[in-house]
Formats: sequence, C-alpha cells, structure tokens
Amino acid sequence: MRKKMLVFAGLLAMAFLAGCSALDVIGKDAPRALGDVVMRAGVSQNKELAGRWNLAFGWDAYFYWDDTSAGIAVNAGPLVAAGLDIALYQDAYLDEYGMVVFQGLPAQSVSEGFDDPLMSLNAALAAHRKRISYHMGMGHYQFSDIYGNALIWEKDMDPATPKVVFALDAAKLAASGVDIENVEGWALSDSYSHAHSKEPAAVVLTRSFELK
Repeated sequence: MRKKMLVFAGLLAMAFLAGCSALDVIGKDAPRALGDVVMRAGVSQNKELAGRWNLAFGWDAYFYWDDTSAGIAVNAGPLVAAGLDIALYQDAYLDEYGMVVFQGLPAQSVSEGFDDPLMSLNAALAAHRKRISYHMGMGHYQFSDIYGNALIWEKDMDPATPKVVFALDAAKLAASGVDIENVEGWALSDSYSHAHSKEPAAVVLTRSFELK
C-alpha cells in the first residue's frame, strides 16, 4: 500500500509540473508581444558582433539580443551631463557611439547562431525566462536584468500609440554620480518588483518611445 501511495504521489508531482509548463502563458505570450514590437519597429543586425540584433530608437536607446543573452543601451549624453562616472558603474561601458551599454544578462549557453531576429529573440527570452514578469493592472510585460534595468512593452499594442519603455535603476545611477532628479528626457517613477524577487519595488528612471 505504501509503495502504491509513493507511486501515486510521484505521478501527481509529474502531472503538476507538466501542467505548470503547459500553463506558462507569460513565457509563451511575452515573446509574441515583443515580436509584434520588433515587426512594427524593425530591427538591425549588429555589424560588429555576429548574431546580435538591435531594436533601436534613433540614437536615444536600443534593446539588444542574441540567441542566449540580452540587454539595453541608452544615450550617454543626458547621464553624463547629470554626473555619470561610467567607471563607477559595474558591468556597463561607454561604446564608441556614445551609448552606455548595460551588461546585466550574460550568455547562458553556447549560441545556436539563429540568423532570424524573431527566432533569436525567442531563444534569448527562453534562456532568461525568470527575468520576465507581467503586470496585470498595467497590461505590460517587463524584462529585467540583474541590476534592475528593464525593457517594458505592452501585452497588446495600442494601435494608435504603440510604445515601449526603458527603465534604469536609479540607485545604481546615483551611486555612479548621477543626479537622478535632473536627467534630461528621463523621469523618476516607482518600479514594479521583479516577479521572482522578494525585494520591494525600486525607484527607476524611465523613458518611453512610440513606435513609428
């Protein structure tokens, strides 16, 4: 009898795990929604880093990814003008185009080398599934790096004014010399905690971009 109960318990656990996998709506729908953004805005392939794609908004900001990693970059001008000392910001660098590139999500495995931006995006988001959260009240997804920087996009694009939001962790910027209340083009706001974090919501600098 005890053996039968153990077998039943094992089968029940397997069924529960299978159900959780099948019901991972966020893990399946978030890439779809961000793919809609990519198709609407258009992407460019990085000429210097093989397999990397950029979703760019002029020279103000871009979201980049390859098959196993992703991150954001923003124009350094407003941050430097507000006091940023890039040497004090861990895992970020200033590139030759004047962009601050945040490296919060390193590669998880060997790249499979997808040459299609949507296939590559799906692989990157799958590799970092735990970094994706959904905020029901606002109707948007959030992809956060380990330092609190994030890309936010709508679950269902507003056809009139579709947009994405870039969010930067204000505390890390302040620790790097930035006067966070005076960054041109950026606004302070309360962030949502990451879905898998027990930490309280952080203050972030945000900037939204409408899709053309």
